[in-house]
Amino acid sequence: MAAQRVTGLTDDQVVQLRNEVTAGRRPRVRVTGAQFPDGTRGTVVRVGDPSADGGEFLTVRVKVGGVSDELGFSPKELSVAGRAGVATAPAVPAARAGTRKRSPQPSRRPEGARATPPATPVSPRATPATPAVRAATPAAKAAGGPQRRAAPGPAVTIAIASAGSSWSVTAHRGARVVVKKAPVTPGVVAAIAALLNESGVEDAVATVNDSALGEAEARADKLRAELAQVEAVLISHRRP
Repeated sequence: MAAQRVTGLTDDQVVQLRNEVTAGRRPRVRVTGAQFPDGTRGTVVRVGDPSADGGEFLTVRVKVGGVSDELGFSPKELSVAGRAGVATAPAVPAARAGTRKRSPQPSRRPEGARATPPATPVSPRATPATPAVRAATPAAKAAGGPQRRAAPGPAVTIAIASAGSSWSVTAHRGARVVVKKAPVTPGVVAAIAALLNESGVEDAVATVNDSALGEAEARADKLRAELAQVEAVLISHRRP
């Protein structure tokens, strides 16, 4: 009889895994899928939010072909590692019952039980199945089989702020600061605001830039007037 896999996490088991990960533990689960050998297990490293991360919101670290990777799975593709994956236990009492039924004489029952161990018919069937599955796994990868979605990376936050007439940009990748208050020209900020196509953002940027531009133009006019006066003095000192 073909082996049956018991898969799928219940809502209570998902909550339990989330609590264990939050507490700093790393629970183990069974992984299913054509690209994984039968009996593959992995370590749960993150339980995300289905509304934000999609259906494959459980991040599991698995090792296939000697390479470890963190992949996203849905609850129906996993099962608790403590649950049996193959229903082979009922085969033992069935074999024993069949032996007793074929040997009605009490004196011959012990001999029949010794001559036909229950584990003998199970091992030859299970042994060749394991290398067959493992051998098919690299071939499926080489043929371009279905690839799983990688675990989501940390969120990126970019903030552009004004300080008087100047602008700066700060960026975070998760909790790490990538750029802190790097100077940005007003023209670049105005171009970004125009690309966003949000009138409120464009008006806010224009208010800061127009004020700074007016002050710069007034100062330039004053400097030009002073320069003209100095040029007039220099010309007056020339000999005719």
